[in-house]
Amino acid sequence: MVQSRRWDQDGLHAVEGELRTDIAWSDVRRVYAYKKDCITFDEIRLVFLSDQHGIEFTEDDPAFSDLCNVLSEKLGISQDWHSRLITSPAFETTFTTLYPATSAGSEGPGCVDAAG
Repeated sequence: MVQSRRWDQDGLHAVEGELRTDIAWSDVRRVYAYKKDCITFDEIRLVFLSDQHGIEFTEDDPAFSDLCNVLSEKLGISQDWHSRLITSPAFETTFTTLYPATSAGSEGPGCVDAAG
């Protein structure tokens, strides 16, 4: 279980036991967002992937909304992805490719077109 996740101007950071994972913003290769069915509510999650590592953030993480807002500045991700994900069908896991933006917009089952 991840003990802490955080982000700053340099990148994304996670600590799990003795393992520390850092991904610089410039090393981010893919970003996915998804809405996870947690039985009585849905939770928005973000997954950041580099060539070697991955870090997942949840709505329960500190400053999650600030992280969502900085995606436009750091990676050029449209700020409307969150509202599109929220309005997707309730209680269904919905995957959305946020970065890199593609003309198809999404991958995987139950995807929302994040490209617009």
